[in-house]
Amino acid sequence: MNNYLPIFKQSNFNEIILDEGVTALIESYECMNSCFDNANFSTENIDYELSKKMNVFSNIAAILARIYEFMPKNDEAVKVCDTML
Repeated sequence: MNNYLPIFKQSNFNEIILDEGVTALIESYECMNSCFDNANFSTENIDYELSKKMNVFSNIAAILARIYEFMPKNDEAVKVCDTML
């Protein structure tokens, strides 16, 4: 989580971020979540980049949950957090 863009470290980031940025985060989150849901993990199909992908996905999810919290869309924030669990 220390790799956030500097804007997300500001306490009022929700007032500064553009609507297009929120849309891009939502699309990125949904796309990556779909890829993980449909992935075929096995001993024959090893993804050596999985830890990097999970790190990016968890950072996107954490930022998106914070954005939903400030919108306020608490139900959506809870769904994102549940996905991460």
